[in-house]
Parts: sequence; C-alpha cells; structure tokens
Amino acid sequence: MSADPSKMRVTVNGIDAPVLSMASNRLDVQAPWEISGAKALVRVTGPDGGYADTLVEIQSVVPALGGGLGILRPSGDFDMNPAAFAAGNVVVFLAEGLGRVEPPPKTGMAPERASLVTAEVTASVAGLPATIYPAMLAADRPGQYYVVLGIPPGVPAGGQPVRLAVNGIATERTFTFR
Repeated sequence: MSADPSKMRVTVNGIDAPVLSMASNRLDVQAPWEISGAKALVRVTGPDGGYADTLVEIQSVVPALGGGLGILRPSGDFDMNPAAFAAGNVVVFLAEGLGRVEPPPKTGMAPERASLVTAEVTASVAGLPATIYPAMLAADRPGQYYVVLGIPPGVPAGGQPVRLAVNGIATERTFTFR
C-alpha cells in the first residue's frame, strides 16, 4: 500500500470516500453522507490500479469522544487546552461518529453553514447530567464534530468520566477536573 493517502482511492457503494489519514495497515475515511442501507461495499484502490473489496455493516452512529478543546468563558473568550476543567465551565469537545447532520454538506467538503446533528445526544460528567448544546459538524476538522457541554455543579476534582451517548449508544473518556 502506498504511504501517500492522495494516491489511494476508496469508494463506498461506488461513492468516493475522502481519505483522512493513513497508517501502515489502516485507512481513515469519511463515510459518504449519501450512503444508506444495512451493508455497503467498500473498495480500496491502490496507485497501481489493484483493489480490494470488503462488505461492511453500516451503523447510523458509532460515537467516539475525542479531546477537550477548551473552555468558553462568559466574556466570550476561548481558553484553549486548559490543564483542567471545573464545574460551571462550558467545554468544547471533539467527537466522531455522531451520524447525520442537517443540512448535510457535500461529501468531502466542509459545511457551508452550521450542520447540526440530527440524533439525540446526551451527556454526563462523573455520573451527573450535563447541559448539552446542539452538536455540530466541525467545519475545520473533516469527519469530526463539536460537542459543547455545560459541566454540572458537584463534579469532584481529579480524573472523572465524561460520557456521551448518541441515540443511546455511549462512549466514555476520562478528563481532569479541578
């Protein structure tokens, strides 16, 4: 396999799927917004024209919580990459696999305006319900979403789980709180 993702082509049910990154035995691609159904044929074509086909199951959501990008301050300032979060903070997290958005962007393109997640999204921190603002597709980060949470009062200091659920399918990751 070529080490250059630009030399690889991936299609899902015949629709081009943008290659986001590549490792020695892994390609990360953006699933085309246009696909539907329970299964899809994924074809990976190398620079020499050789290809491999795989039949995969399609899931509407497969949430994964990424890092905490920063804190939105009441002043409107954005504190990038703080050492820790605290109760009362409004925190922006990155996530993947949150599913369809409205309006849908063109596959491989950044959304032209806010594209909001259509699935039900809930969250908790240290087992306490968190305020969740509308999750949206990240215009500057292909294949990723912004999830904005209001951290509830009573979150203890130290490493605490942040749980994100989309249509009842959950993912969890530990973050540091002060």
